[in-house]
Amino acid sequence: MAASSERRRRADIVRYWRAVEMFSPQKVEQASPPKGVYPVESGRPLPWEDGHPVRRRSLGRNMVRQHTVYCGVYPVASVRDVLLDVFGGSEEDHDARVDGDSALLAFEVTDEGLLVQDSITFSACAWATGRSRKPGPGARGWLDGFETEAEACEGVVLGVGDGKMTISDPASGRRQRPFAGLLCEITVGAVGGALNAALGPVLGDLAVGAVSGAVDAVADRGAQGSTGSQDDGSSDDSPLDEDAADAEDDDEGPPRLGEKPLTVRDLSAVTRWVAERFGVADDLRPETIRVQCKSVSRRKAGRSGGSDFLNSFIAADLDLVAGSLGKDDPGPALRDYLTASSALRSRTRVDLKHEPEAVIAGVQPADFPLGRWPAKTEHPLVLSQQFAVNRIVAQLADTEGVYAVNGPPGTGKTTQLRDLIASVLVMRAEKLSELRRPEDAFTGRPHRWSTGTYQRSVASLRPELTGFEMVIASANNGAVENVSKEIPALESVAAEWREAASFFPDQGRLLLDGAPSWGTLAAKLGNKGNRSDFRNKYWFGPPKEERAERGEGMRDALRTAASRGFDLMGWREYVIRFRAARQTVQDLRDERQRAYEALLDLTGSEAAVTTAREAVLSAQRDVDALRQPAAEARAARGRAQMDLAGPAGRRAEHRRHRPGVAAGIFTLGSAQRDWQAEDQLLAVAEQAARAAYEEHTRTAAAYDRAEAAHRGVLEEARRGLRAAEGHHAQLRATSEAALDRWDTFIPGREARGERTEEDARELSSPWSDPAFTQARTRLFLAAMDLHRAFIEGAADRMRKNLDAAMDVLCGDAPKTLEPEVVLAAWQNLFLALPVVSTTFASLDRMFAGLGPRSLGWMLIDEAGQATAQMPVGALWRARRGVIVGDPLQLEPVVTLPHTGQQALRRTFGVAEEWEPSRTSAQRVADRLNTYGTWLPAPDGSEDDRVWVGSPLRVHRRCDDPMFTISNAIAYDGLMVHGVHRDDDYAVARRGVWWPVSGGRASHGKWSPEEGDCANVIVHRLVDRGLDPERELFVISPFRDVVAGLRRSLCRIVPRDRVGTVHTTQGKEADVVLLVLGAGGDKAGPRAWAASAPNLLNVAVSRARRRLFVVGDHDAWRGHQHFDVLARQLPCISESEQAAMRELAPPALAEGCRCR
Repeated sequence: MAASSERRRRADIVRYWRAVEMFSPQKVEQASPPKGVYPVESGRPLPWEDGHPVRRRSLGRNMVRQHTVYCGVYPVASVRDVLLDVFGGSEEDHDARVDGDSALLAFEVTDEGLLVQDSITFSACAWATGRSRKPGPGARGWLDGFETEAEACEGVVLGVGDGKMTISDPASGRRQRPFAGLLCEITVGAVGGALNAALGPVLGDLAVGAVSGAVDAVADRGAQGSTGSQDDGSSDDSPLDEDAADAEDDDEGPPRLGEKPLTVRDLSAVTRWVAERFGVADDLRPETIRVQCKSVSRRKAGRSGGSDFLNSFIAADLDLVAGSLGKDDPGPALRDYLTASSALRSRTRVDLKHEPEAVIAGVQPADFPLGRWPAKTEHPLVLSQQFAVNRIVAQLADTEGVYAVNGPPGTGKTTQLRDLIASVLVMRAEKLSELRRPEDAFTGRPHRWSTGTYQRSVASLRPELTGFEMVIASANNGAVENVSKEIPALESVAAEWREAASFFPDQGRLLLDGAPSWGTLAAKLGNKGNRSDFRNKYWFGPPKEERAERGEGMRDALRTAASRGFDLMGWREYVIRFRAARQTVQDLRDERQRAYEALLDLTGSEAAVTTAREAVLSAQRDVDALRQPAAEARAARGRAQMDLAGPAGRRAEHRRHRPGVAAGIFTLGSAQRDWQAEDQLLAVAEQAARAAYEEHTRTAAAYDRAEAAHRGVLEEARRGLRAAEGHHAQLRATSEAALDRWDTFIPGREARGERTEEDARELSSPWSDPAFTQARTRLFLAAMDLHRAFIEGAADRMRKNLDAAMDVLCGDAPKTLEPEVVLAAWQNLFLALPVVSTTFASLDRMFAGLGPRSLGWMLIDEAGQATAQMPVGALWRARRGVIVGDPLQLEPVVTLPHTGQQALRRTFGVAEEWEPSRTSAQRVADRLNTYGTWLPAPDGSEDDRVWVGSPLRVHRRCDDPMFTISNAIAYDGLMVHGVHRDDDYAVARRGVWWPVSGGRASHGKWSPEEGDCANVIVHRLVDRGLDPERELFVISPFRDVVAGLRRSLCRIVPRDRVGTVHTTQGKEADVVLLVLGAGGDKAGPRAWAASAPNLLNVAVSRARRRLFVVGDHDAWRGHQHFDVLARQLPCISESEQAAMRELAPPALAEGCRCR
């Protein structure tokens, strides 16, 4: 019962998150003709109609246009307004981070205007918003039934696409709002003359019969996928036509399209019908329509891209996982992640900030992974980074679960991640080195399938070669892209190692669009476009005529390798090199471990010598104490012996003269009686003397025995002392040799200079001396050489396997493939491409067909920006999760207000701790860590302190005062400053605060005077050499301030360099200009911005060199966190202001109006 109850609890959490996700729609691009997004307007042609501007654009060879239509575009902020009205709530969304637009429905249209029938998507968010009004959250199951409703509505849209729905003008006298500028509505034309029904604003429940013909069309759709099978002996190969690399399965059949070109009236009527059907026409005012135009290959024309254009990217995956959790154990990673906090309270936690000895113990040489990323030898990981990598490998390499790392800005999260990747690849190389030949890696008969004219096969890997797959996942596109580009880039390898670093560099260069690469270690995958792009670049490579210059794709590289044949001796040589490199590292590691243990034991051994000496002295004292009384006892025994000799002699003499019989007769017995009497007297005297003697003998013997025993103790103590002194001498010699050899690489021997002991310790790299560091690097490079030798040694099999993997990757394999076949394809791809990256949004579609615990390592980046529910599908599919992020950056936005989250939570019976607005993926993971530290609560209370896992502490991005501000307001001094720059940054010698009084005229939170000051500062910086396109961000907490800044600065600062604070999260620039706004009496917005350190922390930590602030100094310095900013950043004087104004051009009266 307990197990089933726990399964239900976990499943309910995920179901609750899935319900919350209904209110998290995808965004629709703003209308922008240069980007191919056009508004639909009455009286103007549609993009598939003659006369539209897009038709004047040229197309590539074998390319055609296809269009995505977004009907009923609405601001996402309107959803939040409705929900706040329904659920209530006191919080004010000052930063309006719930921005952008979504739409009621979307679908694709061919360049002839025909509806692509399997592309229709309806907005779950819009539907749920309508349901929040009616029947309302008080009704049972008020969020149930979206799929059924969407299916029915889809029938109507299909009917419009087939011309089976009549579009008419509204009845006279009815007041209606125009949609796309038109007043029109749908009338359902009865299929086969069955019946007509007007479906306007007065429509009640959908008349199913009226649209049954259209709905039947939904049921009739579906591609016919071929099935996979075991090896039937047929041959397999990749397509001969390389230009068809992006082709879909030929056996899907012709695309299913509508029967008539869609018109503006069709689109307008469909939009009106859905808006009124969902009950959101008045609340969301979804009256506009947009069309996004794109080009696709002619082979793909009329086929859906397979994406859900409008709804939460992860809702369907949460539904899948929830169903699985209700029946099966999810595996340790997700099980740990969903552990209730109440079950964690008994766990022991180690506060690494206050228990440095635990950190030092965690970086002892024996705990170091064998391999290391080929960075500069003189730049090994610092203490906290190495501790995190060591703990991750120690805790997860042979088991499963989750480990959390707290990575404040600029603390080297990617650097640490690279070392972890190197460690995992060395572990896999150890398994590869056990193969007699590469072909032995594959087991069983290959799985085969056919797709039209193509035949594919993939062989499964031995289990011991799996579990090393690495996926980098994040909510942030930029985060995964940066890591994916950095890892294979040649710049990521230090110059000293570049000659030795080579893992298919030609293909790596193709992935980096010609940029230098050392190997194909990582690639950005994720959405279908990225996956297709990867296949074209990596697998097929450039056209034949360009290959001599640009290099060949991996498929041809494997063909070339296969043509050379397998070299068994060459394979064995790579194995021998790898094993030799591994043995070298192990020997060096063991040597340093002995030194570590010697240094650790040295103090103890000194104490042992002292103790042994005290034991000798004590034993000697005991022996000495016995010497006098023992001698006295022996002397007394001698005297007693002498005293016994007289009486004994006298009696013996007396007994020789005993009277005979005759004497007795003659004396009538008196002689006998006299003799006996004297003998008795002599006997008494002898007995007394003898008793004394025996007593003294016993005493002397006891002293002899005691003295012998104490002498034995003394001898044993002397032997113990000799042993302790010998052991100590050995440890001292080992320690002295270690200190001579490794000096500052030994904990406690750090070069301090002017730094505190704590700072010096955190900046150190214990045991990472050049010899050990170089050996670990060489082992990693040998591991990659072994991987390459394996792939080339099994080139023919790997080419077939990867051909199949490319089909699986790009969605071209049959949908009916068994999960183990899909898994085999992915596992083979990870052999050739060790790391792939994806956003959470694309993860479930990319890994379609993979079940729980399919992947080895899920490396989640920027987890502080991810909602708690985002990593669920990733962790469900993984054996191990490494979750890296910072809960003190800006946390993720949840459209559903807190009051709405509470209402849903109660519906699902879920604990308060799982509300998305209360936590993030990072906070959920941090709870699980034994090793971490406490950060203060925003209000300073002890109860709300934040436990963060395994913190990275050395900051290497920001100069002061930005570092000091961030460290003080968010991290309680946790970080250590590791920035060392030689220049003083001539563009600006210092950053300043330009105070602007809030009492002057302003518009909302925007102050034109602040905009004027910002304009002066930017012009001054540009005059001194600042490049605003690359080296500057202008940011504000508030959107209306940003809007004003864009008007004020648009002639000098690019639009994408001006934004709210949250738009720059994860980015950095040499100079940041923070324009605060909300001066004077705008206390509410200021209080919101200062309610937590996150916003200001992100703002100041974007700036590498200088920070400038413009705003009401007197008003802002009275708020927490901003008081630190005010103390650290000096105000510019009035004379300096005047001087700067003279150098800057005059501001435009109303701001710039240029577009």
